[in-house]
Amino acid sequence: MKLRDLLIALITSLLLGFHAPVSAGTSEEEAEQAARAELQAQLESDYREALTQVEKQRREAEATMEKAREQLEQASEQQKRSEEEKTRARAAESAEMARMHEELSHARRELQQTSREIARVNREVARARASSDSSSYGYSTQERPVLGVILGEANEVGVKILGVSPDGPAERAGIEQGDFIIALGGRVLAATDESGNALSGLNIALEDIKAGEPVIVSVERDDKTIDLSVVPEVREPLGWHTITRFPSAPESPGSPGRVVTV
Repeated sequence: MKLRDLLIALITSLLLGFHAPVSAGTSEEEAEQAARAELQAQLESDYREALTQVEKQRREAEATMEKAREQLEQASEQQKRSEEEKTRARAAESAEMARMHEELSHARRELQQTSREIARVNREVARARASSDSSSYGYSTQERPVLGVILGEANEVGVKILGVSPDGPAERAGIEQGDFIIALGGRVLAATDESGNALSGLNIALEDIKAGEPVIVSVERDDKTIDLSVVPEVREPLGWHTITRFPSAPESPGSPGRVVTV
């Protein structure tokens, strides 16, 4: 009996001795597992938070890009409208310029036609006066008022001046050799004669000048039109009209008899 009790006590002690370490090992494992579970839960929470932030930033970026695209489209549309308005304005300006040019050309043609008609009437009146009373219209060369210039060839707009008389009316008024007379007394030479000949127009215009009365002579010089006031004078024998000043040798006229002193 005692032996059996002793064996039972020994076995019980052994069992109790083995049970204690096993329980301790189980508690450590459970604590480690709990720590790993907590860490994993924290990592998963941080990951979800990071995903949430990334998604938020992505949406904000998309909204910013959409707003920028709308602004770009608006700017492009405004630029397109501005270019269209500029194109329409240029077209309107060109049309207006063309209309004004056409009106100006029409007015010039009418002026030329009117001037030619006036010249024709003046010639008829002059011929009528000459036929009725030649003494009342005619005068000698010495009594005729002149400008004091030597005329050369004529072109489509005027008559070239080959020289001016020293201290003559033209020189005192500022007319120079090489100038082209394009108008006299408000008459455009090319439009005064029906044929459009400037030299013929000048001869017609000279009929109306009077000694001592200023007359506007329009000359073309260096592509510019200059209006000069000239006071015609009557020629005097052996006076200033007998000498002509040529700063340089004048060009030869195209045909004999075209150099005229007036």
